[in-house]
Amino acid sequence: QWFDPYRKTKRRRCTLLSMVLDDDCIGTFCHVNADEEDAEADILVLVDREDFLLGDSSAALEKGGQTEELELNVIDVGEATINYLLSTDIADHRLLQLMDFLEDGGDIRDIEILASRTMVA
Repeated sequence: QWFDPYRKTKRRRCTLLSMVLDDDCIGTFCHVNADEEDAEADILVLVDREDFLLGDSSAALEKGGQTEELELNVIDVGEATINYLLSTDIADHRLLQLMDFLEDGGDIRDIEILASRTMVA
């Protein structure tokens, strides 16, 4: 069984960094590279464990058949982290540099979030 977190794309390479599973879901932490310059992201991909274990999408795709696609929850870690930091009401002096950067006209796409492989656990 395999799945592509970005449906119908061929210009991205997705590398699995870590994975964890419990009774309900499978969580994977992946690093994505695109052909575009500076187009990288760390993502969390969550899928229902039963759907994955009982699925036949890989076999059907290899034979050229149609299949129902797995319901994937794909979360861009960098984007989610920045959104959280910008929406929090907690006053944290460690965020002052980030706020100053954005207030001075800095582009949010210039902010790099470094995620740990243990994040998925």
